[in-house]
Amino acid sequence: MKIGLWSLPMMLILAMIACSGDSGTMTAYNDDGGIGGTGVSDDGGIGGTGVSTGPIEDFGSLWVNGVRFETRDSTVIIEGGRPITVPDTEALQRHFRRGMIVQVHGTVNPDGKTGVADRVFYGDTLQGEILEIDTAARRMTVLDRKVAVDAATVIGEANFPRLTLESFRIGNIVEVSGFATSDGTIRATWIGLLSADASDRAFDVETDGVVAQHDALSKTFLLGDLQVQYGNLSEGRLPADLADGQRVEVRGRADTLQKTVDATYVAIIEEEAPLDVGASFWLDGVATQANDPFRVTINGRPIMVNNDTQFEQGTAADLAPNVRVAVEGMVNAEGMLVARKVVFHDPKPLEVLLSQSVLLEHREGEDVQVQIVADRAPSALYHAEGLPSGLVLDSETGLISGVLSCESAGDYEVRVSLDGVSSAPTTWVWAVEEACVTEPLFPIDRPPILLLAEDRSSPEGEDILLEIEAVGSDGETLTFEAEGLPSGLILDAVTGVISGTPTCDAAGLYAITLRATDGVFTDELLFNWTVEEAC
Repeated sequence: MKIGLWSLPMMLILAMIACSGDSGTMTAYNDDGGIGGTGVSDDGGIGGTGVSTGPIEDFGSLWVNGVRFETRDSTVIIEGGRPITVPDTEALQRHFRRGMIVQVHGTVNPDGKTGVADRVFYGDTLQGEILEIDTAARRMTVLDRKVAVDAATVIGEANFPRLTLESFRIGNIVEVSGFATSDGTIRATWIGLLSADASDRAFDVETDGVVAQHDALSKTFLLGDLQVQYGNLSEGRLPADLADGQRVEVRGRADTLQKTVDATYVAIIEEEAPLDVGASFWLDGVATQANDPFRVTINGRPIMVNNDTQFEQGTAADLAPNVRVAVEGMVNAEGMLVARKVVFHDPKPLEVLLSQSVLLEHREGEDVQVQIVADRAPSALYHAEGLPSGLVLDSETGLISGVLSCESAGDYEVRVSLDGVSSAPTTWVWAVEEACVTEPLFPIDRPPILLLAEDRSSPEGEDILLEIEAVGSDGETLTFEAEGLPSGLILDAVTGVISGTPTCDAAGLYAITLRATDGVFTDELLFNWTVEEAC
């Protein structure tokens, strides 16, 4: 967290990065430690001796802010360690990883693209145990700090091949390098695995924050949700003016179950040094305030923009909290930093628009075509979630098309985003009205129906042939039965035919019950049959 006596967040402000891949601009230090003095390179940029701070872009020497620094015999100072002389690039790579935010002191050549590093400093932003992890949201919680991972974050560690976010587990001890956003979330540029096991619940941590509930008697204060205990620090190692509201850096041994840190180091993060009038600067970081259209705060430093400011990959309207930008400019006569050029590292937050006025209300079975476009990102690949059944999205053209399937009726929350772009998706509700008349997947079995229901009469001794009429739901085979038939008559259970001759003693009134069944369901009818005396 410290480089010498500086914290890394302060370094990002104080150093005032002044190197760009376009011009190789660089701010130089005065003898008194202020930042000033310039040297104009061949392409109009600013060269000379100075300091550049930013994530490591590549090796083969050391690439930072578009400048390739030779590092042979450079002095490397890693926070808390002794200075090390680096004989070659291979040795440099044993200490650093791509994505780590470093500070390079040295010289930029007149071409603005190459230079020589005298000293390279590194201090992590956060070190501690992973308490929560959400791979879908690309976030984790380390100690009490939220850490956001995006497409630019390099994930890995020192001794093994590169990892992925999915490789991490709760309880892992990690080191994080990154920028702090407006809500205190760290936007990681690099995450490294230090240990896969925190089972002993006690390990070295490094973090920063604002002091709250400082108690000089108990020698404790709160840093977010952590209680910092500094009773083991000697007076000479504790800031004499420690008080609530101060931003400090803390190192020590943590117990995450108890949410305590036994501090071995506490230091106040001081305000940055002023810049000389006329000095040029290049500042790479995250906007934390952007309420005024003519002023934005980058890494805690107010930057003025005006009608002469040039914008690349965005406009002045896109300057918003948590947007990462690189700003190049000069200090005016009032000591304000005035931006000459602002380059957006992030794309503009995604705005998905309908290409025409389309009412997103359709019916089942309807042939649908809806065109979407992403503002200022015509070459991006589209991705959709929650589309109604039957519709597909062409990832290259943004055309949603297809025939809405039957049984797709309902309200759908559709999300459209750009794959590979860190941007907020657009969401809308798509209503599908029921319109299909569908046949059941399987036949519905209904009871058979008997059609004969009339009363009958016949004399004794007359030959009878009566067919009972009945239908099944799908032509199933039916079985018939009868109760109460006159003497001499019988029912064929298969054909449903009543046949025979009423006997001479059969005269009388008969209440007859007929039934037809398909083996599951049965229909039943009652009718009267009168047999007249005739023998």
